[in-house]
Amino acid sequence: LTEALPPQVDRIIVLDTDVTVCADVAELWQFFALMRQTGKMLGVVENQSDWYLGKLWERHKPWPALGRGVNTGVMLLHLEALRTAEWRSTWTNVTRKVLRSYKSTALADQDVINAVVKGTPDVYYLLPCTWNVQLSEHALSEHCLRDAEEYKLVHWNSPMKQMVRNEHAPYFSS
Repeated sequence: LTEALPPQVDRIIVLDTDVTVCADVAELWQFFALMRQTGKMLGVVENQSDWYLGKLWERHKPWPALGRGVNTGVMLLHLEALRTAEWRSTWTNVTRKVLRSYKSTALADQDVINAVVKGTPDVYYLLPCTWNVQLSEHALSEHCLRDAEEYKLVHWNSPMKQMVRNEHAPYFSS
């Protein structure tokens, strides 16, 4: 996106197609000010499963990530900063390097972004979990659901989408 969009587009919010927005997106846009103050280029929510910890099944070998990793269902991209930091080059180099060992990616851009974040953790800003409540079968989003006063965005990040086997899904399906 840093190359595909014209230079005058300096910030964007990227949402997966399987999200339900439950709040005013203008609230999400306000995080760009905090990102700018802290020098961050990428706003994301922590992944709410053990996918990147490699604990889901035997022989599961996820791409490199910091802890649980991040989920790219919601991303704030400060394109101007990413362009200045030569994001495209970093993205390409990390992808090539990791593909030598992994041969493929299971979660596409999310795997690559996690590998980049692991190598350069100062690039990302951690958004509140309420901006990407994940409802996959393996989601561990109870802390977010329990502690939140309001859910801002729900992510149906399962191949089964709204038919997902997650105890919290019925609350958001109706």
